[in-house]
Amino acid sequence: MNPLFKVEGLKKKFGAVKALDGCSFEVFEGDILGIVGPNGAGKTVTLSVISGELQPDDGKIIFRGQDITGLPPYEVVKRGLTRTFQLTRIYPEMTVLENMLFAAQRKEFSYNVLQLLKWRMSYQVDIANKERAFNLLKTLDLINMKDAKGKELSYGQRKLLELANALIIYPEPKLIMLDEPFAGINPLMTQKIAEYVRGFQVKGLTFVIVEHNVRLLTNLCNRMIVLSQGRKIADGDPKDVQQDPLTIDAYFGE
Repeated sequence: MNPLFKVEGLKKKFGAVKALDGCSFEVFEGDILGIVGPNGAGKTVTLSVISGELQPDDGKIIFRGQDITGLPPYEVVKRGLTRTFQLTRIYPEMTVLENMLFAAQRKEFSYNVLQLLKWRMSYQVDIANKERAFNLLKTLDLINMKDAKGKELSYGQRKLLELANALIIYPEPKLIMLDEPFAGINPLMTQKIAEYVRGFQVKGLTFVIVEHNVRLLTNLCNRMIVLSQGRKIADGDPKDVQQDPLTIDAYFGE
């Protein structure tokens, strides 16, 4: 079976620091792939290079059979690959619904106030996008918050809104990358987001999740890879990966 997505030999340096040093892995359609590793392993840098926010120094990124290496974020989105961030990127003075409608039209990942002002000056309701927004808000149990401003949401609700934005930014996303979606939220919200991810997987979405909560990923993901010093050192069933000597040495300590 051909992979939906693969990276080959990704390299990225910041000065003398090798954030990625030949990182390679594949993602198959329907996967919920977890990426774990110690701090500084290159997890978030990997997502940023894939999404076009950072340019790789070397390597290839292949998505749905096309080379997307080095494409800007808006071109990556056009191909059906979207993402969320460690720190939520929502507009605090906009309502939940406005955040989603803006995400549906901006077609990129950036938090850009100038772009927001231009959008507000020419704002027109797109009926199709509004219907999609309402459906997603119902699915994610945010419909009662549609008129609340972003700053009024709890941190967990902001995480949910960012997931909604990632889902609406492209009409039919194929792959969504989540960067620490469970960090800083309570156990109830953690469980809800995990259930939503499973639900969207059943509907045909593929996920790549960077997360420190290894126990949660073990129960959520069908595959897990471990990064260390910018390289993949383990790949496979989450329970097997945790028992790998290289994983234990690099990530779990003794």
